[in-house]
Amino acid sequence: MSTGMTWNKNLSIPSCEICLKAKATRVPFGKNRTKAQHPLQILHADVCGPFSETSWNGYRYFLSVLDDKTHYAAVFLLKSKSEVKDRLIDYITKIENKWERKVKTLRMDNGGEFVVEELKNFCNKKGIETDYSPPYTPQLNSHAERLNRTLLDKTRALLCDSGLKKEMWSEALPPNHALLPQNGTWTLVDEADAKGKKILTSRWVFRIKDDGRHKARLVVRGCQQIPGVDFEETYSPVVGTDALRIVFAHAVKNHLHFKKFDVRTAFLHGILEEEIFMRLPEGYDSNGKICKLQKALYGLRQASERWHSRLVTVLKKLGLKPMITDQCIFVNKNRSLILAIHVDDGLLFGKNLKEMDSLLKSMKNEFELTVVDNPSTFLGMEFEKTKDSIKITQKAYTESVLRKFRMMESNPAPTPLVSYKPQDQDKVKKSAYPYREAVGALLYLSTKTRPDISFAVGYSGRHVEDPDNHDENNVKRIMKYLKGTLNKGISFHANSPDDLEVYCDSDYAGDRSSTKSTSGYVIYFNGGPVSWKSRKQPTTSTSSTDAELVSAAESCRELIYIKSLIKELTDKDRNATMYIDNTNTIRMIKTGAMNFKRKHIDIKYHWLNEKFVEGLMKVDHVSTELQIADIFTKPLGPTKFNYFRNKLIT
Repeated sequence: MSTGMTWNKNLSIPSCEICLKAKATRVPFGKNRTKAQHPLQILHADVCGPFSETSWNGYRYFLSVLDDKTHYAAVFLLKSKSEVKDRLIDYITKIENKWERKVKTLRMDNGGEFVVEELKNFCNKKGIETDYSPPYTPQLNSHAERLNRTLLDKTRALLCDSGLKKEMWSEALPPNHALLPQNGTWTLVDEADAKGKKILTSRWVFRIKDDGRHKARLVVRGCQQIPGVDFEETYSPVVGTDALRIVFAHAVKNHLHFKKFDVRTAFLHGILEEEIFMRLPEGYDSNGKICKLQKALYGLRQASERWHSRLVTVLKKLGLKPMITDQCIFVNKNRSLILAIHVDDGLLFGKNLKEMDSLLKSMKNEFELTVVDNPSTFLGMEFEKTKDSIKITQKAYTESVLRKFRMMESNPAPTPLVSYKPQDQDKVKKSAYPYREAVGALLYLSTKTRPDISFAVGYSGRHVEDPDNHDENNVKRIMKYLKGTLNKGISFHANSPDDLEVYCDSDYAGDRSSTKSTSGYVIYFNGGPVSWKSRKQPTTSTSSTDAELVSAAESCRELIYIKSLIKELTDKDRNATMYIDNTNTIRMIKTGAMNFKRKHIDIKYHWLNEKFVEGLMKVDHVSTELQIADIFTKPLGPTKFNYFRNKLIT
């Protein structure tokens, strides 16, 4: 630096226009924007994405919504920006109903996904002010922008720590924060408040869902509950399999649309009537606090009953009532909507798509739903739907059973069972095969979509207490048969007659170990089987006529239920015909005649004549060669078996 020089402080230096332009910055933003004074007064919304890596399940963006007052955040995964308006509308409707407050202002940027007529009209109708920030001014939507940064920081940290690929970002992204406390599932109280009460513990349960999602669920140890103190009722129904098949047959006949939905964290919506306390879950610092449960939690004995009670209340408020014949099928007043419920999974049928969407939208005000249009699966069943028919299979489930028991590479068998188990053979080595588990897996299949294996599975089930190698081979043969018929299933057709057809038969003294007979029946509606059964009779019959009467009585009881359900569902009675191949049995049903040889038959079987006289059903003869129910009573050779099987499944 030079010295000895004097600086002229009054000298005016001209401004350099080029320098000013090059170094210019934006005017600082003030901090005097309106702040919310109560929850839901102001909501901040923003979209983050598209990400360089599309997630493993197809998502490219996420939408974040933040409450200005409480900082409660909700996050929604998106496959495209076009979903933003629907997510926002659903969320605002639901949260207003939940907290009984109104959203006053919706603050968001000027992105095209927010500036859409549908969202504007929704806000105008509800009196919500839309506060759009100018382009390229993220500072004016800073709350949402900062939330996105926090979410991304956590997501990156989880991915780095776990070593997972970037495409798993949708799993690492934090979901709705503090879901359980925000749902009002519990409140924190001092442990002293639970003096004299049992404090339950909890644990985390981890599971990989069928769609590949990894799920962690907090459950209460319900085994610690005391009957009469911590719970009273525990029963909650699910839709009957026969009833669900009848609904499918009715839907095909009337060309109904159907949609599937799942209620997220369903059990957390159940309101508890008992006073229940729980220790904080692992990972939380208690500081002398415990949880007082306000709503049901997974693991509680009464959780399913409380959830079903809440669901029924909501559906009744929306105009749907449960049917008398099946408490999990709901219909509206004019039967234009039919809803089948299995715990937290639902299948909605209807003629009018707008009416269906309106119901689902109303349900979203109460619960968080995941809706699937034109579903291809439900409860492990797969659908192949055309304009005039539907085929229901369980290929994926069958393959999983075959893989589990290492039969996927086996050679197919023509029939599921060759013959009865020999009674005079030498003692066969006891099997170490997981026989009971295998029979249980096959039993589920035989009651849903595969009536052709009903007898073979039922016969195998008679030996679960002490299976030997012969029984093991029988079960493996059923699986070999399934290997060759993976695509088989039941079908319903719109152009089929909607009268009921009942085929019933018996195999007199077929069970050689007990000399008891086997009953079998199948009931057809709209061209497909809706109910079937293969069952060893509880009493010993002394003649083939006795055995046929027992079988006819069992099928008649089921027919009464089926007819009642169809009448309630459609408001129309259906004609029914029962087909029997024993002429003496037909004569007794029609005339009620009873000679000395038949007096030992229980009086309950003679009400068949009463039902015939009342007009419940007609009774006709069918030749043994055409008696479809024969497949439910005994092992058959390939030719006869295939003929009857093709009448049952396609």
